[in-house]
Amino acid sequence: MQNSYADIKGLAERTYKNKKNGVSLILREAISNAIHACIIEKTRRGNIQYIPKIEIKIDSKNNMITIKDNGIGFSLEDKQTFFNIAKQNKLKTENNLPSKGLGRLVYLYFSEKISFDTINSHKEFLFEYPSEDSLFDELQKSPQETNETNGTILTLTIKESLLKTFINRYKQNMEKLQEWILNIFAFLLYDLNDLNFSITIDEKTKSISLNQVDKECHKITIQGKEYNVSLLSVKGGEKLAIKLVAHKLLVDKDLKYDREIKELRQTIYVASPLLDDRITHDGLSVEIDDIKNEIEEGITKILDEKFKSYFEKQQNESIQNLSNTKQKFPFLADFMQKPSSINGHKIITKEDFVKEAIEEKGNLEKSFWLQEDSQLDDKLQKSALYLYVKHRERVLKLLEKMIGDSNFSEDDFHQLLTDKKCENLAIANHNLWLLDDKFSYFTEGHNSRRGKSEVDVEFYINPFIDNESRPSHIVLVELKKLKKAHNAGEMIKQIKKYAESIYNKGQTKGGIDIDMSECKFFGYIIANNKDIENEHREFGSPDFKKIPYTKSSFEGNINFYPKNQQNPISMYLTLFASQDLLNIAKLRNKILFEMLQTPKPQDEKNNE
Repeated sequence: MQNSYADIKGLAERTYKNKKNGVSLILREAISNAIHACIIEKTRRGNIQYIPKIEIKIDSKNNMITIKDNGIGFSLEDKQTFFNIAKQNKLKTENNLPSKGLGRLVYLYFSEKISFDTINSHKEFLFEYPSEDSLFDELQKSPQETNETNGTILTLTIKESLLKTFINRYKQNMEKLQEWILNIFAFLLYDLNDLNFSITIDEKTKSISLNQVDKECHKITIQGKEYNVSLLSVKGGEKLAIKLVAHKLLVDKDLKYDREIKELRQTIYVASPLLDDRITHDGLSVEIDDIKNEIEEGITKILDEKFKSYFEKQQNESIQNLSNTKQKFPFLADFMQKPSSINGHKIITKEDFVKEAIEEKGNLEKSFWLQEDSQLDDKLQKSALYLYVKHRERVLKLLEKMIGDSNFSEDDFHQLLTDKKCENLAIANHNLWLLDDKFSYFTEGHNSRRGKSEVDVEFYINPFIDNESRPSHIVLVELKKLKKAHNAGEMIKQIKKYAESIYNKGQTKGGIDIDMSECKFFGYIIANNKDIENEHREFGSPDFKKIPYTKSSFEGNINFYPKNQQNPISMYLTLFASQDLLNIAKLRNKILFEMLQTPKPQDEKNNE
């Protein structure tokens, strides 16, 4: 029984009233039917030479779309089937093509006029779809005889607003239009790879050709039943994408493939009778929510085997990145994953490893602080030490640069040692470990203030835990420009004067009283090696000795004379050449690194 005009009109309304991309849907239906017609014609002709051809013309002036093909055309039976949307097309079924659907209703909903001029076996039909006034009479009309070859011309008059939107999107970017066509019709175009296919928008024409394509056949098991599945791989695109196809047309469902392959730029289309059986009535989607996870697992298994060589290559690159990252950031190495956990499903970069390590480190630190009975993790202890040693290494590099560059000032050296901006060293980011690690902790410490006649650095130490408020050691440090020569004797004379002033005051800068009779003074003069040698030669006391492991540094006792003090006060003075200071600090840092006893990252793979 044929459908009435009202039946078809109502069904079109229910099917497409919420769809907005009308011209795209019209072309989707028209192009697929044209390709079907060409495939059937090619099969019918057998060995007879045949070049399938499809031409699409979009005319913005007349708001028309014309689709012309040289396929099989409409026979009388095909025409009757076309008017009956519930009836299958026998010829399509015989050629394994989709033979039943509601796609033709898209013409009625989005077009203002639809007409066909079709030839089959030298018989020509001209008809409108659907015929509003004489639907049933239209089916009784006899075809006209013709000498023309088979083919169909479909002409549609489109609402101006719809056509304008489509033309604005693609007319100035015909490459984008080609991408859209190849994306929608990849499987059909593969079946007709010798197709001569062109599309024209007003005066601009684009020939459509399929990129390099590979097709594979596999099987997957869904809900205990085995299904055939075809994979069509089309090169091109921005990245690897997996898309689903039903009735050989792209549908709006994608598959998740949790892999990233850096070198692969292609789209893989997945088709299966399973998807054909679950296509929606409008042909635009498939209903697979209940089995999507199973499909993804099955396709993932197939693709993992297909891309095995890529994963091996990416695995090796990631492992090398891991090794390099561990060498560069040893204080984070223990928080990074092991090489055996890297599967190559994506390339893991240095930034990825560092981010993951910092997150792992942060979780351990959080656990330590929030759980009062938690012990400090061994990895955290080692990481903290690495971080501190790396900081020291950078300080040493800067000091070495200062020694070799006269553009650095005495203030620069002072800033590096004690952060001169901070007068109270108790809260300063100081680097007094350059002198000796024992000076990293003190009761009170101060930098000199601008415009004041003061020693560059003074700090007070109380080594006795039971009497922290009474310092018993006073350490004075004088810093000199590392490349400037000083007059012999001036440096020792200067530090004596500062010691006398502090002794006379009898208090720390913070106001703590000091028992000077119980207090020991220590002095450090840090300057260029030539200045230190001159100072020692001219004014160093006879008992000064050369400091072991140095070239130009000396230490010994000198005396200074406070007011109202009958006997001289002794100060143990170190004349420290900046070059020796650097070398000894480097040696201490090297020892710290050796104490960590961390295996080389490249050896880890062999140790697992």
